[in-house]
Amino acid sequence: MAETPAQFLDLWHKVIAENDIDLLETLLSPSIEFHTPLYLKTRKGKQLVKAILASAISLFHNFKYRREFTLFVPPPGSSNSSSSSADFCLEFSATIDGGPKIGDGKELSLTGVDLIKIAQETDGFFRIVHFEVMLRPVNATTRFGELQAANIPKMAAKLSANKSENGAKL
Repeated sequence: MAETPAQFLDLWHKVIAENDIDLLETLLSPSIEFHTPLYLKTRKGKQLVKAILASAISLFHNFKYRREFTLFVPPPGSSNSSSSSADFCLEFSATIDGGPKIGDGKELSLTGVDLIKIAQETDGFFRIVHFEVMLRPVNATTRFGELQAANIPKMAAKLSANKSENGAKL
């Protein structure tokens, strides 16, 4: 679990690099809100967002963060440099399966931005409270939406089955 914003970012990169869904779960707040161009309404809740993010991670190929920007926000009334929240803007590139319209085996390139807000929760650890994704171009975003629509239910079932083995439910 992340005790500082810098540690959070290191752990986030580990989640992506190693497809570590167990670690991902420790970085999500129970009250997380998720926004994406694929849905009109905000998605809320740790288990749903975990399934969405796990699905996305599994669908991206050649994923790479290209640029990162960080904003640390000190607690109200604080004169020190400690931070109770932080915002990250992480620009990425990846490829996805292009599907039959593009041709079998061909991939679509996409570029996106993850806007991540973390906050220090009552247990002292930093977790994601707000996650917003922006994607382009439109054809890759549309194709990614098709892939996510098919993959999220499978991922949710897989995560639920894994939890059931440990006595918990999704």
